[in-house]
Amino acid sequence: MQRYPPTSLKNQFERTFKVRFMDYFEPWTGFDIVKFDEIIKPDDNESTADKIEKEYGQGAVDLISELLNYPKW
Repeated sequence: MQRYPPTSLKNQFERTFKVRFMDYFEPWTGFDIVKFDEIIKPDDNESTADKIEKEYGQGAVDLISELLNYPKW
């Protein structure tokens, strides 16, 4: 099984968030939402998903969800 998401997801991530995808992805553990949360910086009592939706739209939330659920093996 492929350990890396397709290039199209990586490219979409980089276009959307203006950061390198590989800085937030490890093939053994997947997408590092904790590290990514450091650049999103949600306010107190605000979820990361809510902050992403507010700043980048629902498509960005869907992208992160897909990366979080991407099979590792």
